[in-house]
Amino acid sequence: MFYFIVLFLGILFSFNYGVKYNEKHSSAEINNIKIGVVFFLYACVLCLHSVYVGTDTLNYSRIFRLIGKTGIKNIHKLEIYGKAPLWTLIMKFVSTLLGSSTNVYIFISGLLVILPLVYALKLLGEDTKASLTLYYILFLLPAMNGTRTAIAVAFFFLGIAFLYRKNIWASLVTLVMAFFIHKTVITAFPICLIFFKKIDIRVFAVMVVVFIGAMFFLDRFVEMFASHFTEYEDSIASNRNFTVGGKNVVYQIGYLLTAVYAVLVLRTKKLDSAVKDKIYKFSAVCVLEMAIAVVGMQSWYLIRINNYYQIFIIALIPMVFKYKKSCRNIILIIILSVFVFGFFYRIYTNAGDIYPYTTFLFNS
Repeated sequence: MFYFIVLFLGILFSFNYGVKYNEKHSSAEINNIKIGVVFFLYACVLCLHSVYVGTDTLNYSRIFRLIGKTGIKNIHKLEIYGKAPLWTLIMKFVSTLLGSSTNVYIFISGLLVILPLVYALKLLGEDTKASLTLYYILFLLPAMNGTRTAIAVAFFFLGIAFLYRKNIWASLVTLVMAFFIHKTVITAFPICLIFFKKIDIRVFAVMVVVFIGAMFFLDRFVEMFASHFTEYEDSIASNRNFTVGGKNVVYQIGYLLTAVYAVLVLRTKKLDSAVKDKIYKFSAVCVLEMAIAVVGMQSWYLIRINNYYQIFIIALIPMVFKYKKSCRNIILIIILSVFVFGFFYRIYTNAGDIYPYTTFLFNS
């Protein structure tokens, strides 16, 4: 029930519902207040949960305490340093500054997820409130389980937002940071190619065909990648015995309908070339996400790296659905219904041990 109350409040503050603002309060001021409320709601869920929420939370809190006890000169000897050197150094800095409490780890990890995400959404210039609510529905619950992956995804998304704004150096630094938080970021390199140059319909079509064709060889490539890093050796067996869950299949309906609506907008609306380029870029990532999801139906690796592609839907939906078409409301209702169903199913099945929600604020 707690998750649904938060969702209800988030939706309540995410839309304007046709309200007209008076002269005393500009629409920009009201919008910023709503962004603040929505951010606060979701940040509290992500930053204040207890160690018992999320399958891997307890294990990572132990690693955090171990990092805190290890001297800086010996930090490179830790196994986690080989997997995530930057994450390890950040956690060492945090533990030195604030202590090695599990609550500190959870709070800081939550901020490392949501703050880069909000900054990226502001750079992209879309509806931050709606995007954050979509993130809550689709990604926030698993983020409380796979926290390091969620941090890497957030930094990668921020790096791409910098790239879209032509801030190459900031993009490069942020993407390198994401890689040293989670090395699987390298598998999202095609997204960098998409955002590196301007896209029209011909470039879009060629990229989609080439990348979809490459998807059929991606699982082999990713397994070869994993075999060269000892920290992923244990995952190879999991990859060979993996079958995708039903909710992941259901989610693709929402991605497909979003891509279809984006095409309708591009074909029927007279848009500025820069706006078209933006929609083409995000739609291309959406199409790649669906290709990975289909090809990776029995691949643990592909489903995991698809996190870097899936995140772009939170910006694409507000981006295209602000343009009115006769079918807009029906398609949007279907998409949101599909995503909320997946949200409910994740809670009902307790995927990632995210239910019941408890907070460390009231722990004795």
